[in-house]
Amino acid sequence: MALGLSLALGAAVARAQTTTKGPLSIRLASATGSDPYSFSADFCSATPYVQWTYDGSLGFSFTTALSLWATSANACGTTPGATDLVFDSVASSVVTLTRSGQFQIAIANLPGFSTSSADAGASVACGDKGVTVTQRLCGAISYQAYVGATATVYQADDLVLVYDAKPPTAPRIASISGFDGTAAVTFAVDGDTTSIASQYRRTGESVWRVGPKTATGTVSTIKVTGLTNGQRYDLQLFAIDVAGNVSEGSAIMSVIPTHTAGFYENVVDGGSGEKGGGCATAGASASAWPLAAVLIVLALSMHKRASGDKLR
Repeated sequence: MALGLSLALGAAVARAQTTTKGPLSIRLASATGSDPYSFSADFCSATPYVQWTYDGSLGFSFTTALSLWATSANACGTTPGATDLVFDSVASSVVTLTRSGQFQIAIANLPGFSTSSADAGASVACGDKGVTVTQRLCGAISYQAYVGATATVYQADDLVLVYDAKPPTAPRIASISGFDGTAAVTFAVDGDTTSIASQYRRTGESVWRVGPKTATGTVSTIKVTGLTNGQRYDLQLFAIDVAGNVSEGSAIMSVIPTHTAGFYENVVDGGSGEKGGGCATAGASASAWPLAAVLIVLALSMHKRASGDKLR
C-alpha cells in the first residue's frame, strides 16, 4: 500500500526471554494504509512523522526502553544490527505515562541506501532509477510479569518498506472502437499495474490532451468521450504501479468516432442508413421502415383510445 505503516512492536533483552505479539503499534502519523509500503523516487526527500501507541495493560514492569530501528536485512530480529539505522529510544516511563508519541524518519537515510549514515554496504542511492530496495521498520520493548520472572518480548511484525523505481511494462492495446463521440479501448497489462492513464489528440496535431484514468483489476476497457464524429484521433495508454511509477507509452492507435443512428432516425430516413451506424434486419427493404412506423402509430392510437373508453 502506498504511504502507510502499521506494525506490532516487540522487545529484546540479553537474558532468557520469550517472544510474543504485543499491544504496541506504530504508523505514519499523516497517512493510512498497511504493510508493505511502496514508494517511488518522488518520496526520497520525505521526512514523515511516525506515531507509536501503547494500548495494553500496565499491570507489569517494563524492563527495557522502547527501541525503534530500520534494517535492510531479511528480517528485523529482536535487536538492531551493526549496520541498522537506530532511532531514539523511548523511556519505559514515557511509554507508561503517555502511551503514545512521535518520531521522525528521513526516507533517503534508510539503511538500504548508500547515502545513509548506516548504509549496510549499499550501493544504491534513493533516487536511482530502475531498481528496487526492500527494507524494514522494527521495534522492541520487554516486560516482566513479576520480579524474577522471565522477560517477555513484544516482537514486531516486520514492516516492509519497498523503494520501487522500476516502471511497469507499457500496456498493450488489444482493440479500439469508435462510437458516437466516444472511443473505447480494450487493453492488457502486467500484474504490477494498478491503474491506466490515457492521452489523445486529433491526428496531425502535436499537442496531446489528458484523457481519463481508471483503476485496473477487473477493468480492461477505458472510454474517451467528448470526441468529434468523423474526425480521426490518436490514443495512447500508460501503466501506473502502486509506487506511482509510470510506464512508457503504449503503441499509438487511431480511431474515428461515428454517429450511430437509432431506431427513430432509421424510421425518419426510411432505413437509408445515411446517418450511419444503424442496424437493419437482413433482407428488409428500405420501404419497410415507413410501413412499420405507420403500423406502430396506429397500434398506439388504438390502445390509447381503448384506455380512454375504459376510464369513462
